[in-house]
Amino acid sequence: MIIRTILLLVIAAATASALSEEKISQQLDGRPGGKIIVDVDFGTIDVSAGTDDKVVIEGYRKIDSNNEAQEKEYLAAVPVTVTKDGNTVTIRARRQEKDRDQSWSGHCNTDARYTVRVPRNFNSELRTGGGTIIGTDLTGTMSADTSGGKLRFTHLRGPTGATTSGGSIELNGCEGTVKVDTSGGRIESID
Repeated sequence: MIIRTILLLVIAAATASALSEEKISQQLDGRPGGKIIVDVDFGTIDVSAGTDDKVVIEGYRKIDSNNEAQEKEYLAAVPVTVTKDGNTVTIRARRQEKDRDQSWSGHCNTDARYTVRVPRNFNSELRTGGGTIIGTDLTGTMSADTSGGKLRFTHLRGPTGATTSGGSIELNGCEGTVKVDTSGGRIESID
């Protein structure tokens, strides 16, 4: 009887939790000297040099809460958009300023990952409200900001400016002017 009751409680808890997720996959033409802008509410951003003059975007976003209606409302109000203006590609999934004060009621877990491959000579402007930012094998200006996550840069060539409100910063084989800041974490630089 006790086992049956526990099993019913586990099943009820599992069905009370909702799960909304979405995936994006897109490929655009890009020329060296262009710019990638990623501006998202949450998630890891990973930008590195690809093998050709393409911008290849793979994205995944998941919200798991006990309120499916709230999940769907957020995903509808804050879609992942990919736009191209000249040689600038923008990926955005950011709440409007007027909606920033809305909060979730009850349990909520979020997860997202944006993996982007660009031409080797490409500028980057990366912002996430919470998550790690990774930049690898790029030549150009790198600007990165996360409100809660690590910054990890490998073989960047060009000026780099980056801040994190709560995470470590790792620089490996980067060349050019570097200005980084963390409010809570170590800074490590390896040549």
